[in-house]
Amino acid sequence: MHAPIHVDVHRGGILESRHRCSVAAWQGGRMIFDRGDVRHPVFMRSSAKPFQAMAFVLSGAADRFGATEEELAVVCASHGAEEVHLRAVRSLLGKAGLDPSVLGCGAHPPACTAASLALARSGGKPEPLHNNCSGKHAGMVMAALQMGAPLGTYLEMDHPLQVETRRNLTIFSGMEPEVLVLGVDGCSAPNFALPLENQAAAFARLAEPDASIPPAHAAAARRIARAMMNHPRMIAWEGQGDAALMGAAPGRFVSKLGAEGVQGIGVPGRGLGIALKVEDGSARPRIPLTLALLLEAGVLGPEEIASVGEPGELVVRNVRGLVVGHISVTLPKETAVLREAARA
Repeated sequence: MHAPIHVDVHRGGILESRHRCSVAAWQGGRMIFDRGDVRHPVFMRSSAKPFQAMAFVLSGAADRFGATEEELAVVCASHGAEEVHLRAVRSLLGKAGLDPSVLGCGAHPPACTAASLALARSGGKPEPLHNNCSGKHAGMVMAALQMGAPLGTYLEMDHPLQVETRRNLTIFSGMEPEVLVLGVDGCSAPNFALPLENQAAAFARLAEPDASIPPAHAAAARRIARAMMNHPRMIAWEGQGDAALMGAAPGRFVSKLGAEGVQGIGVPGRGLGIALKVEDGSARPRIPLTLALLLEAGVLGPEEIASVGEPGELVVRNVRGLVVGHISVTLPKETAVLREAARA
């Protein structure tokens, strides 16, 4: 096992914090780069959403209910409950004749600060629609409806929808379903732990399906990746997370983060997949490290990285906005292999 990559935080001229990060890169049916422990199972959390959306497409629910590309994107989202997101989830449910009460994700305040403040000022209370996973859950209940499976138990591990979802994920990751470590996500949906090397392979095949992927799954993957890349604002919220990342270079890569410092990237046309995990679960180093890897791979240039803005800043600011420190990402010389992958 190679040493992890360090993302360091400096203040007052000294090292204040150090984040250890594991990274796997996959291309051409093999792992081309790894740092840290890439074979220990890691929960994908929300980075699993593009694969959880497969059942929505493959079951025929997306076509039967006339889901738009924006609506398919919100099924893959960790959204901020901006009005554009709420409208898309309501539209999806309405097309299937379903009410938001069917969603089993629970309620929390909007992840987008502006949307959360607006809701509070209006006197409203958080509802399941405001949950960042409500699009995913809408896709799940609609897929269950299309499959003729019970709606009330759609979150149970042995529900036909969840069994199908595990099968779909293992097709892309190259694992057997019984090997997946199962857990429950923050939104009460089943979640999956698998090694970073398999997560990187899954994202490589999501962006560029190879010969191991059945034709129907390959078509679904291209459709999902295209929806995410064409509508990055639907995946997060304005200026944040995956919306900021994919918005910096529309159509160039598909990106999905997960809680506890997880990130997955797939690059169409190159068959390149990258997966990373911040070992301490912090979100702070995730985007700076992702940007450093994308720069090294030639997927993004310096100007595009600068356009990501606040999520990718390498400065530490206090509450007055004063710069009081900086973040440094130290990549090993072996990441040069990513530059070779860019030319493949």
